[in-house]
Amino acid sequence: MMRPSRVIDVNSLHSNAARRTMIHGSGAARSPRTGQGAPDVDRCPTEGITGDMRKIARSMGSMLAVVGVLLTTGGVAAASASEPSEGPSLAAASCSGTVSYSETLPSGLGELTIYYNSSEGGTNSACFYHRGSTYGVAAPTSVQIHRCMESSGEGRPCTIDVSSRTDSGNFQYYAGPVGVNKTSNRCVSAVGHIALGGRVYGLDSGRQGC
Repeated sequence: MMRPSRVIDVNSLHSNAARRTMIHGSGAARSPRTGQGAPDVDRCPTEGITGDMRKIARSMGSMLAVVGVLLTTGGVAAASASEPSEGPSLAAASCSGTVSYSETLPSGLGELTIYYNSSEGGTNSACFYHRGSTYGVAAPTSVQIHRCMESSGEGRPCTIDVSSRTDSGNFQYYAGPVGVNKTSNRCVSAVGHIALGGRVYGLDSGRQGC
């Protein structure tokens, strides 16, 4: 039986840092996951962002620092979580395949899903979807997946072996896909966040696919 994931409340740990995450402005080309902006959304400028949204746009670093604290207390052990070290080809990482984990925020604002396919020694991908009132609404959203050292212990904290890149931006529909490979005999763990109304909501899957 799948164990429930840990719901991350960034605001209770660091109210100021939780209000900050990177968002990006729109470009000329339209993206299926944002409804606007160039395909390389992670590099779009922030012109036109004002007021509180400009504060959110200042620095993704602050948000990642908060996530680092959360990972030490949640489903992921942060000892090796500094930078991505490898990952599958872009063709292998996909928001499709066999669903090995899916969890929706209690607020109904987002859903974290992990997929598996057998390519490249086993590839797990993660996507974080907008749900409910956030569907189709541009909001800072991020997702990352890790390959764990462990091969059993579903739902428990993950000791990170390899991390994917973090996909983050001002998306309307979802963040991702991000992926790790060589997971056929390993657990994986994913983390996703969405910011709305000055608050950040997150899910940490703990070990899955074991």
